[in-house]
Amino acid sequence: MAHRHDQSGSRPEPASGSPFEIPDPYGQTEGSASASGVAAPLLAGGALALAGVVVQQEDALRYPGVVLLVLVGAILMLVASVQCGMWARQYAVAPTDIQQWWPDPNLTRKAAILRDQKFHAHRHRVWAVRVTLTFNLGVLLLWIALAVAVAPKSDVHEPAWRWGAATLAALGVLAEAAWIALVARGPVVPGQCLGWASRWLYGKPVTPPPAGPGSDVS
Repeated sequence: MAHRHDQSGSRPEPASGSPFEIPDPYGQTEGSASASGVAAPLLAGGALALAGVVVQQEDALRYPGVVLLVLVGAILMLVASVQCGMWARQYAVAPTDIQQWWPDPNLTRKAAILRDQKFHAHRHRVWAVRVTLTFNLGVLLLWIALAVAVAPKSDVHEPAWRWGAATLAALGVLAEAAWIALVARGPVVPGQCLGWASRWLYGKPVTPPPAGPGSDVS
């Protein structure tokens, strides 16, 4: 179903006017495809290469076992994101595609088409959420692995710089965890806890324009 944003900045309210199930957000299909088809494979490949370095040069790391364990977890999450994206893509269908497949359906066929489209939209939404979850967890684990990997051993040169790099990576872990929590929560009403962060992430609440004459959107 269609959605619209209210003035409070909370989740969109349903709006009538379209017989199809409309994705929320509108770019959900493209976003999940980009994460699972481009970003996740690249990050998984980088994590796999780093895991190979850890296996070959474990003496250079302070905690090689921990780094390897977290990297394997990151690779698993990123590969799972790719697989979830494959399943999500199978259920991604646009109304224009349906109109091309069924250019002149009768009433019975039209009702069946709408049921099928709603089913596909629901399944796509489920798999798209799984893409987001696995991708975000994979990135979080990558930050953790990087923070542990750059932690210096007692006999290294310039340990202060290494600890500085580890601190920056740890800040990346905290930022990624906060980002995941904020996205999972969604927009909040301004003035509540994390209201400023929600406004930074989602922007100011947008008041929809008034419906024009003859509009069926309430």
